[in-house]
Amino acid sequence: MIKPFNAATRWCCALACALITITSIQAGPERGSATVKFGTVNSEEQMVATQGSRKISGVYPHLSTYSQSRKDGKFFKAGHEECGIGAVIPWAGKLWMVTYAPHMPKGSDHKLYSIDKDMNMTIHAESVGGTPAARMIHQESGQLFIAHHAIDQAGKIRTIDPRKMPARVTAIMRHLTDPENYIYLYDMENMFYEVNVHT
Repeated sequence: MIKPFNAATRWCCALACALITITSIQAGPERGSATVKFGTVNSEEQMVATQGSRKISGVYPHLSTYSQSRKDGKFFKAGHEECGIGAVIPWAGKLWMVTYAPHMPKGSDHKLYSIDKDMNMTIHAESVGGTPAARMIHQESGQLFIAHHAIDQAGKIRTIDPRKMPARVTAIMRHLTDPENYIYLYDMENMFYEVNVHT
């Protein structure tokens, strides 16, 4: 018969695992470093970039994403309890991604990120958040469409204001009759948008 661990045994096991982890991290030949840069975004001090070389078992901690990036530490805001990555894609020499809130078609504090080849992460001021889960490269115009953003080959970002197009973007598709100039965006509430790729 197998007996469940009591609380003291579980606590001792957890402590032993933590000590082994800390020891293995400290024993590494190169722990590296990581830094965070703050700047003013929408009248708030927020994270705008991270960089570093610290790697722990193949994980770069400075590439973590958050539901909010404010410096004041007020991270408990209604509708911001989640921070999943909704879409990720390589484009213009970087890896681009967006994070999402649980149900925010009109935007949130979640961000658009890019990571360069040196593992530097930029948190873009053009971010509008929301609940995005779609991306598509539009070959004809040379742009990446990800969530509410259009990004050209030089990395210039244009953003559709979610107050004008409230949507939890779940799919981006080629246009049926004019694929050179338009795309379709489909949202989780069954709204279907036609978007001019140039404007």
